[in-house]
Amino acid sequence: MRKKLFYIIGIFLSLFITQTVHADGNMTITLSCPSTAKPNVNIQCNIYANIFESDVVNIAEHKIESKDSLATQNFSIDNHITVGKAKNIGTINLMTLKAGTGTVTVSFKAEFEDETSKILSASQRIKIDAGAVNNNAKVVSTFLKGIKVSSGKLSPEFSKDVYSYVIKLDKTVDKITIEGIKEDNAQTITGEVKNVPIKFGVNNYSLVVSNGSNQRRTYGVIVVREDNRDANSKLASLSVNPGGIIFDPAVLEYRIKVLNNVNEITVLATPEKGTSTVNVEGNKNLKDGENIITVKVTAEKGNQTVYKIKVDRLAEGETLGDNANIQDIKIKGYNLKFDYDKEKYSLVIGKEKKLNIKVIMEDKNATYKITGNENIEDGTLIKIITQSLDGQSSKTYEISITKPNYTFSYIATGILLGLVILIPLVVYIKYVREKKQTLDVNGYKDDKAYHDEYVKTTIIGSNNNNQIGQNITPGQAPSQKTINQYINQNNTNQMINNEPQVADYKTASNMANNKCPNCGRELLGTPKICPYCNMTLR
Repeated sequence: MRKKLFYIIGIFLSLFITQTVHADGNMTITLSCPSTAKPNVNIQCNIYANIFESDVVNIAEHKIESKDSLATQNFSIDNHITVGKAKNIGTINLMTLKAGTGTVTVSFKAEFEDETSKILSASQRIKIDAGAVNNNAKVVSTFLKGIKVSSGKLSPEFSKDVYSYVIKLDKTVDKITIEGIKEDNAQTITGEVKNVPIKFGVNNYSLVVSNGSNQRRTYGVIVVREDNRDANSKLASLSVNPGGIIFDPAVLEYRIKVLNNVNEITVLATPEKGTSTVNVEGNKNLKDGENIITVKVTAEKGNQTVYKIKVDRLAEGETLGDNANIQDIKIKGYNLKFDYDKEKYSLVIGKEKKLNIKVIMEDKNATYKITGNENIEDGTLIKIITQSLDGQSSKTYEISITKPNYTFSYIATGILLGLVILIPLVVYIKYVREKKQTLDVNGYKDDKAYHDEYVKTTIIGSNNNNQIGQNITPGQAPSQKTINQYINQNNTNQMINNEPQVADYKTASNMANNKCPNCGRELLGTPKICPYCNMTLR
């Protein structure tokens, strides 16, 4: 009876084997079951998960399979997992059958926060054995107590149930040591590194902890070495001797010719950045015909640019040209008036930012280079640098650019347009005001408010019309008959006296204040007839 009890206890103290499956670095799962068990007993497997990148994972479409000497009793799986912490997300209860080997498999669909998904699965084989079990076997942990690094700091801080860490290092750190601190002396750790070189950028390391009984746990460490190295792999200058080239950093291929007695070309190449290296090959032991010299520039970051110089070594007796003269310079849309003996020119252009320049060399084998023909502004100096075939002669032609200042033209045009609009407007406003004045003057006799005033001041107040005025009640408009009588009598008086009632406003002092010289009333504008006393003004 006592032996049987120890035997059963031994089953539950049996060692666990782990199987880990990775899902593109996002998540790992582990299935942990007893390594051995007796037939016809219940055993339990645990499912562990750890998430490295996504904040939340949903578990869907899970499936449990058991075969051979195992039968599934029941299982449970959490459907929602958070990042970072390894946790038991489920259990599987199994029944062992006959002696032999059984397999249990768990699979499910992990749906990550970035809307991606992955099918994960893990399997475990369990030996069903009716024989004796080591009842005194000790279960050794697979957790680490810590991780020791020679440079940098773990992020996040170490926790035994967190399995992914990052270390960021300065670019000057080129070696690192990573060691695991055991939680149990019986543990075995693989993947430790000591003073190993690290590359720029991302370096991946894994510490695998084993308890000696096929149980393993993996801790990942990502070392990121800062990479701000210069990536410029261009040359600042390039020259050859003998021969000559017109260097342009953007031009990667050149061609020169040398005499038959030249066996070696001296190449002087200076990189734009002092951190770059230059390697020249193919410049020695030249053969007749074409030879290719390569100038390889390697940037600090490893980028490379290769310049090629094709060297044609002439046959014995052939000579090189020494003519670096230009025969003509043609600029599309303009007449430069090229002169053979002239090397400096001036050109007035429009709004162009770049000119279409065609250079015709006297020696077709000579070369030339144009500078300054980009983003042309007023005062830009365009240069045409020529090089003879033998590299011994060179000339520089200059074209000074002048561009009109359109600002003044724009201002003058604006002023002119403003005057064109403003002058008619002023004339129109003056016309409207004069018209209004005329309307105001003529409108007094038609307005009842001014009608009474007109009657009182002109008809009633007139010495020549007292008899008519006696028939008018002040404050009331006279009848048309009374008005007609007044007009007829007034005209008769003018005819008898032969003196029209006309006021010379040019000499009247009252007119200086714009008032009628007869009645003294203030006038609007310069009416021909006073609206108050009917006096003719001139």
